[in-house]
Amino acid sequence: MGLSERKLSDVQASGLAALSVIVGSGRSQKCKNSDLRLRDEVYACLCSTPDLDVGDIRMTVARGAVFLEGTTSSHLTRTRIVDLVSNCAAVLLIRSSIRLADR
Repeated sequence: MGLSERKLSDVQASGLAALSVIVGSGRSQKCKNSDLRLRDEVYACLCSTPDLDVGDIRMTVARGAVFLEGTTSSHLTRTRIVDLVSNCAAVLLIRSSIRLADR
């Protein structure tokens, strides 16, 4: 099953709120729509936090689970990103592979 992936900085730069998602043919339309809404909600939350650097973070969403990857400059930023995502009501699971950038 393929999942969409896009850097958050690309979304911020282009101002796009809705991005296409490639989903497996076995998933119901309801599940696809839920993932689209969840992805948009998480993007909006992260991108509307001006002092949060999410330029090197990528996110995928599947069946209510949010997968985060990339690098950030501090432990605090990494923690804030995960906390913001966890505050989104429809998130069932968060898998964070965010690492600290080499200094």
